[in-house]
Amino acid sequence: MTPTEVQIPSDLFKFAGQSVIDLWNLHERITIEGPPSYERWSTTDIVLGLYQIKKLADDFSFWQHRNRIGRPAMEERDLLIAFLCGQFFDATWRRLHGILVLFQDLFEFTRIPKKSVLSKYNCSKRWLHLWKRFFSYILSQFPERHSTVISDATGYSGRKSHWRDVDHGLRCIQDWVKAHVVIESGTMLILSYSLTDSGVHESQEFANIWESIHDSVRPKRSLADGGYTSNDILQLVRESKAIPFHGIRKDAVLHTKPETAYQKLVNFALHWVNRFKKIYGERNLIETAFWMMDASFGYRIRSRSDIGRKNEVQAKFCAHNIRMLAMLCYMYSG
Repeated sequence: MTPTEVQIPSDLFKFAGQSVIDLWNLHERITIEGPPSYERWSTTDIVLGLYQIKKLADDFSFWQHRNRIGRPAMEERDLLIAFLCGQFFDATWRRLHGILVLFQDLFEFTRIPKKSVLSKYNCSKRWLHLWKRFFSYILSQFPERHSTVISDATGYSGRKSHWRDVDHGLRCIQDWVKAHVVIESGTMLILSYSLTDSGVHESQEFANIWESIHDSVRPKRSLADGGYTSNDILQLVRESKAIPFHGIRKDAVLHTKPETAYQKLVNFALHWVNRFKKIYGERNLIETAFWMMDASFGYRIRSRSDIGRKNEVQAKFCAHNIRMLAMLCYMYSG
């Protein structure tokens, strides 16, 4: 399908007692039946996301310090909304100012931040911690649950090339912001993340992202590729009362008396091949989540400073979770 084509559900063409389909009857049937819930949500995706941004920003505690003298500081609530809108519209700082003017009545801005103000605060160290607190606040909107979690890494830079299109050897010597991420299989939510240089291997950050998974989620399975198959990682997952289904080497062999966590994983994968492949196949969902973020919020970052680049990536993750939160609220309410 091309981007301009629309897939119409086959049920709409079931016309009882009618041999000819005309446009009027098709329009009438679509009006009565309505499109599927996902298609209805996709048409109001940005609108629902913006309303969710306003609701979360109004309820979030910023703990902003205010000077008693001098010019009043820019409201961090307004800045947070501006940064998230910049991700939803994939806009530059200059273009973002014009977009915020259009939504001034919706968000009830105290002052609309200009491009120089946005660029300045995006490079602030305070926002490194503020994004983490807001990220945790978004996840606190969900109830406690047991979930299958998936771990992997991706990268962001100002280059035109995508992370997947760059050779592994080149990534290590280039200035990428490498994001080590854990997502939830069912909801595509990002549960935890860690930002490092591109030369840091995935296995080095697994303990950090695993232990920082939000308290509302209790992992029951861990899915990951072959980069996460060390005994320390597998043992960490088992100690958390979760079952690891990580990738194994192609030349792995059965062990008559498995002792390590990796040997037990190999025995399960080779003895119950179909069952292991079915469970491990869900690991591809994290690639889908990365594609959703890149398609919606762009795969490039515009800042040049190290702090600004990390703040942009954190804004993408928060925007993605807000988008998923808006979609889930819409699906279950409808």
